[in-house]
This record gives sequence, C-alpha cells and structure tokens, in this order.
Amino acid sequence: MRKATVFLLFIAAFSIFAVQTPPEVVEIVEAYKTALDSKNIDGLAPHLADDFDFSGAGPELSKTVFEQVLAMGVLRIGKISQIDFERIEDNARVVIHTEIIVGDMSHDSMDEFELVLRDGVWKISGIGTGAMRALVIQDPLTDMTFSIEGPAFSELKFKESHDHIIVSAMLSGGEEVNFVIDNGTPISIIDSRIASRFAPLGDIAIAEAIGVGGDIENTGAVTVDSIVLGEIQVADLMAITMDLSHLSDALDVEITGLLGTDFLAKFAWTIDYSGRKLFLSRVGEDGALLDPNDRILAREPAHIIGFDREMHLLWTVAQFAPNVSASVILDCGAGGGVITPELFERLPEMSFEPAGKDTLLGADGKLSEVMSIIPSRMTIGPVTRGDYRVVVSDLSHINAVGLSTPVSAIVGYNFFEDWLITTRFHDDIIELRPIPK
Repeated sequence: MRKATVFLLFIAAFSIFAVQTPPEVVEIVEAYKTALDSKNIDGLAPHLADDFDFSGAGPELSKTVFEQVLAMGVLRIGKISQIDFERIEDNARVVIHTEIIVGDMSHDSMDEFELVLRDGVWKISGIGTGAMRALVIQDPLTDMTFSIEGPAFSELKFKESHDHIIVSAMLSGGEEVNFVIDNGTPISIIDSRIASRFAPLGDIAIAEAIGVGGDIENTGAVTVDSIVLGEIQVADLMAITMDLSHLSDALDVEITGLLGTDFLAKFAWTIDYSGRKLFLSRVGEDGALLDPNDRILAREPAHIIGFDREMHLLWTVAQFAPNVSASVILDCGAGGGVITPELFERLPEMSFEPAGKDTLLGADGKLSEVMSIIPSRMTIGPVTRGDYRVVVSDLSHINAVGLSTPVSAIVGYNFFEDWLITTRFHDDIIELRPIPK
C-alpha cells in the first residue's frame, strides 16, 4: 500500500469576553453571520479592511485563507443574544454572544473580531481570536506547545515488514499502542475511536485534511495527556482526531495515531531502515543538539541535501530522467513514491520500466488502482537509483490548498534506505551517513 502526504487545516473554538452597538456595526455582524451560513465571503468582503488579517496569516494571504475556511463550512453561529462593542479611539472590538454550531454540535459561547475606523467607516481589521480562531498552522515547528522529557539521545525499534515507520508507545494507563512516524502530517493525529478518553481542545475543535485521496471529513482535536516512547515522555500533546481504521486495515496492524512534524521538530531524527531503528537526538529551540557528543551526529555526514520548507512540507529537487527534473516533497510517512500524470507525460518512453498496477491508499481511506513505474535513473542529491518504484496519481487537490510550489511528486524517505538519514528541521537539511557495519 502507498500512503502519502496529509495536509491539515485546523479550526478551533475558544471563549472570549464581552457593551452598546452602532447600527453599522450590527450590519457588519449580520454580514459575518451570513458569510458563515452561506460559506461565501462576497457579502462580507466590502466590510474587510485593506490590511485585514485572519489569524496571523498576514494581509497578503488573509483573504484567501479566510475564503478557504469559510468554504469548509465547519462553523456557523446561531441566534445572537447580545453584541458588545468596545471602542478605543479608531479601533474597536466586537464580541458576539451566540450559539456556536459545528456540524451536529452546538453550545452557547462567544465569537469576536476587531474593527478599525477608516474615512468614517468601520471595517473589519482582524478575525481569528474567537470561535473562528484558525490554526492554519503557520509553523508546526514553533506554534505547537507540549512537553518532552527524557535523555538527549534515544532509539526506538520500528516494526519489520512495513514501508511505514511504526513504533510502539504507551498511553496513560499503561496501554501499549502503535504510532506511525510521519513528517507529512503537521499536527499529530489520534484515532477518533479512542478520542473520548482525552480532554477536548477548548469547547469545540474541528479539522479538515486534504491528502492524496482528496478531502477527509471534518473531525476534532484533543489534548493527549501522556505518550511514552521508550525513554521519551510526551505530555499535553495537541492531536487531531481522525478515524484511522482504514490505515490499520491497510497495514494489518492496529494504528492508534500518527506522530507528525510537531513531535519530530523536537529532535534531529535519524532513520536506519536496515536496522529498523529510529534515533531521536533532542534539540533546543535553536536546533542545537542537547548533547554535542551525540552517538550518531557527532560524526560528520558524508552528504548533505538541502530542502526548502513550507509549513511541514520538505521540498527538494529530483531528476527522473535526463533533462526531466521536478520539485518533490520528501515524506517519511509515504511508503513509496507518487508522481503526477503531468510529470509522467514528460518522461521519455525509454526512461522507465512499467511495473504493472498498484494500490494507493489515500488519506481519506479510499483505495485506488494506479499505474506503477520504475524510473531507470532517478536522482536526489548524491543518491541515484534504478529500482525505486513510483505510482502515477493526481495530486491537484493538494495544490488547491494554495502551496507556493505545485506538487509534482512525493518521495518516501526509503529512497535513501542505504544510508542513515538525519533530518534537521532548523537547518533545512537532510544528512546522510554510512550505516555502520
């Protein structure tokens, strides 16, 4: 089976606090409610300031991001019981006391946004501190807070006979479970079938994921109080909840969750596919090793591959045939490679061998039959292979999220399986070292 990148947008509801409201502000509130109900920004757009900011996305991206969140339709507000208007000179805060509706769930809460007075007209200057707080996670390396305890260096065994990196862990209460390690996931995931044992994040938390298989239906978020992986103890980890039964079925092992970039960013992490080991070298906030004499990383790497990072996605360049190169995402959670039909069409006929049909497991749990090929000469950095299997699949729905670089291919870390593979997020590099004999 092939599993590929999961891209998440996360929206959470938080309570705020609360005075008398001008008629023009009431009109703005009504336009805001209509935008949520209709999943459309058009009626609200005239009320947005030129420098409107949505949840810290910045003036250039905010309108686009807000449109995407509205289109998800994950949140509505019901009957409004009170509108509070707090003005300080040419700025104001509007607090809406209302019923917050998410899917089939509802509760009494508050929403809010900020206003600015421009040429005598009130405009919305900011949304994202109330029920529409959008953690369109700007950077999972820094935006997620939880605690890690344990030694500066540790190692975990991962299961045999799987392309995915599956490690054993212990939840609070002593239950032994399995997690997939996946840097293609920005926020860690816990199976929704056990989510009720954890504290929900705020009153309501909703997420939408987009992956190789298309959209995944909205779900929630919780705070996982404790995960123990060998000598590493993780506490108060925010996790998206998602039904992972399809992944368990496909891998023929019960999967309780995925540990994503938020977790991996606390380490310089090294994969040894031959020894089926994951080495975790803890780093500080600046990315420096806690132990400069680290057992693995004290040795100089043989090769360094630079990457560009957009949110949790690691981009580099791969050559698939002479004169055919493309930007690719490197994903340790992908069991193999995926290329788009457009990239496949660029490959000369003699530059690959057909490899029959394969089955692709999408992030939505759906299986699809796809064509498989083996490029005769595929190169990333110093590594060239003529035996790496890739499948051909449409990835346009990932591009629809608005990435700055179009996705042409996803390549699993197992492309480098003959090396020790170390990822250093803070330095934007992957280091390759010889595997000790």
